[in-house]
Amino acid sequence: MHLAVALALSGIVTWFGARGLTGLMHSGKALVANYKGNRIPTAVGLSFLFGGMTGIAWLILWGEGEPSPGYGLIIAMLGAALLGLLDDLMGTSGVKGLKGHLTSWLGGNLTTGALKALGGGSLALFVARLQLHRVTERGMLFLADWMVSAGMIALAMNLLNLADLRPGR
Repeated sequence: MHLAVALALSGIVTWFGARGLTGLMHSGKALVANYKGNRIPTAVGLSFLFGGMTGIAWLILWGEGEPSPGYGLIIAMLGAALLGLLDDLMGTSGVKGLKGHLTSWLGGNLTTGALKALGGGSLALFVARLQLHRVTERGMLFLADWMVSAGMIALAMNLLNLADLRPGR
């Protein structure tokens, strides 16, 4: 029951947060051109932070069990939101995609997109380790659990990033 309430609160706050932020971005002229050349608001992905934080706070305050994994999620969400905001405010549009950002970085030019990818991967590893805190270290099996969990978290973060990049929000 607590999880259902947390998910509902997250969705409601995310929806209304996105609508509010979109209006603020239009009035403040914080717009960028998308792939079609349409001017769309930037940094609306912060609404995911507000919604997610609301749901996590519900679980920490009224959920059952230890809250320590929730604290890890809060750190990851704040970190991902700050990395995304940094990319929105300071990023350039010259380099696109993970391959482009990593190639640029390996060539000696660290982009905000590469920083976001490396930081997001580090956050995923951190949160996955916190989620596995009850698992005793069992050598390679533990390592496999950790890497699969981190991969799933990183993919979820990438999905939210794509929702922030594409039109229709």
